[in-house]
Amino acid sequence: MFIPAFFVVTGFLIDPFALARSLSEDFYLAAGIIGALLAGKWTAAESCSRAFRYAPVARKTMWSLRLPQLAATLAATLVAYRTFNAAGQPLLDSGLLNGVLIMVLVIAVLGPALTQRFTPRFTPRVVNERYENDDRVYVAAEEDVVLTANIFRT
Repeated sequence: MFIPAFFVVTGFLIDPFALARSLSEDFYLAAGIIGALLAGKWTAAESCSRAFRYAPVARKTMWSLRLPQLAATLAATLVAYRTFNAAGQPLLDSGLLNGVLIMVLVIAVLGPALTQRFTPRFTPRVVNERYENDDRVYVAAEEDVVLTANIFRT
């Protein structure tokens, strides 16, 4: 309940005209924020997938699934926008706030679209080895995925 309410409150802060003006005036700021987010999350997915020897399609899927997880970024930005220093100036100006809001909008569309593109290619080949432990059956899959299935007793 908190998350939808938070997004509704944040949505009321968006001034569409200021957002459009900010996009035209501060295009490079918004593009830099989006680029830094894409590069940072790609670097994290790349390093983890190489460390665990994941397939390239698993790396891309990991990256696309991490992209839209921005709730903490949005919350921190909103708090910084509403916080004032000793001189009475906000810690973030409206241009940076709008840049972050543009980033959230772009990534909210881009993340699911990329996941939808990469996921069909990510079809692990299931091996017939089964490891039984209590009431769970662990099915070994291709080198980078372990599928787990619960077996419910009737």
